[in-house]
Amino acid sequence: MKEFRLALLLTGSLAFVLVGCSDNSAPIVAPSDQPSTQASAPTSLAKAGTANTVVTGNGTISTSWCPFITFEFSLIKMKDDFVKGHSRMAYLDADKKVQDEFGGAIKGAKFYGNVVMFYVDIEGPLFEEYWGTHLGWKQIFVVTDNGEGVKSTPDRVSNPWLTTDEVPGWEGTFDTWWAKDAAQFLASIPPDWGGPDYPLLRGNIKVCTK
Repeated sequence: MKEFRLALLLTGSLAFVLVGCSDNSAPIVAPSDQPSTQASAPTSLAKAGTANTVVTGNGTISTSWCPFITFEFSLIKMKDDFVKGHSRMAYLDADKKVQDEFGGAIKGAKFYGNVVMFYVDIEGPLFEEYWGTHLGWKQIFVVTDNGEGVKSTPDRVSNPWLTTDEVPGWEGTFDTWWAKDAAQFLASIPPDWGGPDYPLLRGNIKVCTK
């Protein structure tokens, strides 16, 4: 039997969807088998002086609603404040098989020292068997770079929140949540969902400012 966890955060007219794991058979390399590599800057940034902030990350987290989530992203903020990048994420079950996988272009970011908040325009529809064929999904992340080295505190990634204005009653939800700063966004995530963010089991997040 397939299992699916779906949680909605409802605050007035706000609704965000948090999607967990179902039963699927697509194989994936187990998090414990993946090489623990440092995140690197996109090769397109080879030209000196083209960007003043580069943020990269990859790794695995475990949440109360999904055994393993793997992710990777890279973004740059140019000197004129233009932001571009890309993100991918996969939900894995306890057997480390992919249940859902999606990604898209990073379209905006906010910077708070070692903390970065960014959003992704998801490519294509998501969760059609539950919500129908809706496009326009967006995902908001808050990531924290806690330094390098074995003695540093693990880097952190926020609960992966998704929304779309195409679901009736959800109109304007993204604008409302994106108006928050990183601290406000994290504080809005219910603690009974496992906390606002999670330490990386493997991987690295790196924020580099020139």
